[in-house]
Amino acid sequence: MAENQFKVEGLKEVYDILNQLPLKVSESVLRSFNRKALTVNIVRPLKSVLNYSSETKKNIKVQADKLNKTAVVAGPTSSVFWVRFVDKGTKQRKTSAGWNRGRIRARNRIEPFVDGQVSQIIDYTNKEYGNEINKFLEKKIKRINK
Repeated sequence: MAENQFKVEGLKEVYDILNQLPLKVSESVLRSFNRKALTVNIVRPLKSVLNYSSETKKNIKVQADKLNKTAVVAGPTSSVFWVRFVDKGTKQRKTSAGWNRGRIRARNRIEPFVDGQVSQIIDYTNKEYGNEINKFLEKKIKRINK
């Protein structure tokens, strides 16, 4: 598989600032930016691409990753598990008596869409990384000063 390389400009300065902050604050800053980047570049466009009910679209969102405190994942939640079957398809199914129960043909719309958004996320990060971190820290300072 070919490796893609991306360059994020101004990362060293942001990294220096984040190292000066307490660990919990820097983790929340990173998680906040990751959440915002995926909401803008994955969740909102994905909701407009998929033609499902409004209830289904509500359950396409960004969630925190349980294993990594700064990571987030975006896409259909477990509440709309059937979207995965529609997108990936299923194999031919039969009952134990041999009756045919059919299969779901794959639509393959979510994965190619998300793969196509990588360069836009990198561009968004290049443009907005410092600004979003400043906004987050300003909000934190306002809360502390109250």
